[in-house]
Amino acid sequence: MRQQLAVMLACGLLSACASLPTPAPGVFDVGSWGLNGRLAIRYGGEAATAAFRWRQTGESSVLELSGPFGTGGVRATLDRQGLALEDARGGRLEGEAARQWLEQSVGGPVPLEHLRWWLMGRPAPGLESVADDFPAGVAFRQAGWGVTAERFEPWAGESLPMRLKLAGPGGELRLVVSRWEPGP
Repeated sequence: MRQQLAVMLACGLLSACASLPTPAPGVFDVGSWGLNGRLAIRYGGEAATAAFRWRQTGESSVLELSGPFGTGGVRATLDRQGLALEDARGGRLEGEAARQWLEQSVGGPVPLEHLRWWLMGRPAPGLESVADDFPAGVAFRQAGWGVTAERFEPWAGESLPMRLKLAGPGGELRLVVSRWEPGP
């Protein structure tokens, strides 16, 4: 029994060390990519965690959130038509109603419009930003939020962050990226 446990543990450790092959340099497309990870949200005295999946295709951003064991799924789509939210039971909200529901649910504003750039550790283009001194990574302030990106890893010819902290009006979001992916 102990030997089986030791073999299982060794296999688990070896598989944890294995990684997918890195795509060839220069193939990262800032308009088409995805990532998976964990998210912690804190507003006021309230806090929540979720698994998240982000998909970026051109101007369309899709954020999927789920609680422990895949419960309580919510899908947010932001594109030229605006924001749309769908829950796991088929409920749907669009536009300002979707934004209000999202802000009430998490306890404050969520900067979805800029998040596609911030996830890559970059300020959103076309908006004023102020760089902050942060020797361990990248830090800047933009649109009322402080963005700190750290623990960068090479992927598809880019250096992309694996940890981010977004501090904004009354709240904080912390994201840990488990995997970057090429676009669809």
